[in-house]
Amino acid sequence: MYNHAWIKDLEEVQFMKKNSFTMAEVLITLGIIGIIAALTIPGVMSKYRKVKITTALKKDFSIFQQAIRLSEAKNGDFEQLPPPTKDHDANSLSDWWDIYMKKEFPNQHTYIKNNWFIVDFADGSGAGIKSMSKTAISFQVVFCVNLKDCLDNDFNVTSTAGGATDGKNSFTYLFEKGELKCNTCNYSTRDELINNSKYGCKVDSGDFAHRCCGSLICQDGWEIKNDYPVKI
Repeated sequence: MYNHAWIKDLEEVQFMKKNSFTMAEVLITLGIIGIIAALTIPGVMSKYRKVKITTALKKDFSIFQQAIRLSEAKNGDFEQLPPPTKDHDANSLSDWWDIYMKKEFPNQHTYIKNNWFIVDFADGSGAGIKSMSKTAISFQVVFCVNLKDCLDNDFNVTSTAGGATDGKNSFTYLFEKGELKCNTCNYSTRDELINNSKYGCKVDSGDFAHRCCGSLICQDGWEIKNDYPVKI
């Protein structure tokens, strides 16, 4: 007499063998998944970093613009206000800031680093500001997506030309005539913003490295396009 339970167990084992994957099939599948991940993950991460950069830049730019408008409403036209008493001097700029801008940044920490006046935002971004003239209000404003990295690198540059920026964490804008300028480089074409031999975004060395990258991003609607010359 047959043991039907034993036969049923044997049939289940044979079914499992027939429907399971071999080790070779598992390895091939994992290999395919790995290849797909290697091809797609860098692009996804790069896109994430680009969005993070443009979001921070747009936010900080807007905060400064709003603060300028509020200060003008209280103190009058910036073109009529006295500039800091010394150019390229962070202490003089700090005194000026306390009078005309501090009230518009009530929750921001400010300090001096290597003759730069630093505005430290709570989200980790921030800006380094340098006064470029003692006859008019003209400030170089370097926005940093990660302020700590800027403090360790970019704001160690003490050239009177300002600081070299890297086009991926630090970006230069200009505040003058009562306006924070989007197109700091004053070039009329996108090609000039990218390829100008001295200030273009693609320039990667010297005091003016990547100087027009911030202008390029702003002109492109706060986006980093596919032909952006700095690898993100």
